[in-house]
Amino acid sequence: MSVVDNIVSAFEGVASVASGLQRWLSYFLLFSVSASVFLAFQAYSVDSALWWNMIKCIAICLPAIILLIVWHVLGQLGDSPETVKTVIEDKDRVFQHFSGMNFDEAKSTKGAYRTLKTLAQQDGLEEVMETVSGITLLINPVFVVFSVLAVFALMGLMLMALVVMVI
Repeated sequence: MSVVDNIVSAFEGVASVASGLQRWLSYFLLFSVSASVFLAFQAYSVDSALWWNMIKCIAICLPAIILLIVWHVLGQLGDSPETVKTVIEDKDRVFQHFSGMNFDEAKSTKGAYRTLKTLAQQDGLEEVMETVSGITLLINPVFVVFSVLAVFALMGLMLMALVVMVI
């Protein structure tokens, strides 16, 4: 097997796990987003100030928003084998863009930002940079803690929505 085949097979393994997690999360989000929206409508009060209603509704929907971000990133990871294949097929064009870049300017923070921005705007690399930023978000320990807390919060909101519906 060539190096390219090994890279693609590694991404296919990651994509299969990400697709399975995304499918499970889709079912969970279906019920939890419905419960969050229902509770947000219940918490909305015509007598309250607009800013207070916004705070209440956003606080109720925040766990669902966090898990929707996770769901989106898992979708990007599920599509990563196609992205890798596309980049590998267009490698000559991508490397041609690299040859014209000046990497010496990346010695300062501003230069590094400008270089990364240029890389992100290259044809074929914007999807790679987007996927990398999504992976970086998923492995960030603070975001992982927020995601786990969001799952538990949404479970509580689903139970609360059932109680409110019954009463």
